[in-house]
Amino acid sequence: MKVFGKAFLSGVVFAILLIVLVPLFAEGMSPGDTITRLTSSPLKIVSILQIMCITGLVFGCVASFFSWVGRRNREREETDALMREYLKKKLLEENEKQD
Repeated sequence: MKVFGKAFLSGVVFAILLIVLVPLFAEGMSPGDTITRLTSSPLKIVSILQIMCITGLVFGCVASFFSWVGRRNREREETDALMREYLKKKLLEENEKQD
């Protein structure tokens, strides 16, 4: 699975855990009461779905950005190593011609 998909799913799971666990610990409610309160109206369900999607999108975009930066740095390091190797070879050839 791609980076964005994994991060999106982890963002959704994070949102679900946050939405369910905060009332459990902060207000001392039972799990059944928490779920009943969160799903008491269709508007609340839609709001929870929106929060989950937005959190997933944010996590996905941030993870994709960091993945892109890491891939870019890795490619740059590989290119630098190849250029160093090429330049060493050229310098050795040039030194051999001068001698």
